[in-house]
Amino acid sequence: MGVGVLAFVITLSSCSTAQEISKQTAGQNANQGGFLNQLSLRGPERTLSLKSVLTRSGAPEPMNSVISSPTDTEFGTNLRAKYAALLNVLPQAICNLALYRFIDEWYGVRYQLGGSSKEGIDCSAFIQKLYEQVFGISLLRTALMQVEETSRIKDATKCQEGDLIFFKSRKGRISHVGLYLKNDFFVHASSSQGIMISSLDDAYWGKRFACAGRVL
Repeated sequence: MGVGVLAFVITLSSCSTAQEISKQTAGQNANQGGFLNQLSLRGPERTLSLKSVLTRSGAPEPMNSVISSPTDTEFGTNLRAKYAALLNVLPQAICNLALYRFIDEWYGVRYQLGGSSKEGIDCSAFIQKLYEQVFGISLLRTALMQVEETSRIKDATKCQEGDLIFFKSRKGRISHVGLYLKNDFFVHASSSQGIMISSLDDAYWGKRFACAGRVL
């Protein structure tokens, strides 16, 4: 088997392509300084996606708008308010601004099996890029490889922000990976909706949970 074919086969094993049934509701949070415009729940799991945020003047901006400086006080305040609402925590709990800035810049990028750019990306490539750019750690390319680079956590309630969350296919094989955030929420590249935040409390993901892992 040629090297190119072998690489393609490995890439195909990195993410599940299982179909996800979509549903959508909407809500608003008036207590978060006006930064949340429309919060929708979509997917077979209770998946949260922030469709847009509001500027100080009230005009909508796209989720992926890039703020000039990651250390800017106003940017940090806005980012904390946005993700505190998504994760149902206090703004003070959003401490790693580099992590949430990275998520913010990639949020909504479409899923593409084997992809590794903002034109399209799969689950393990997203985690690989996140770890390299946020934590300065190089991970291997596929979910099967990444799980071997962690200290296993079988109980999801023991997870901490930055731990990897692994899911299995119907055959019991590790086929999907995400990054644990807070309050049982994790960020990942969904095969149906791209980069998004989902909850381990949802039945869809709960029954597919294989293990978590802390990167060694």
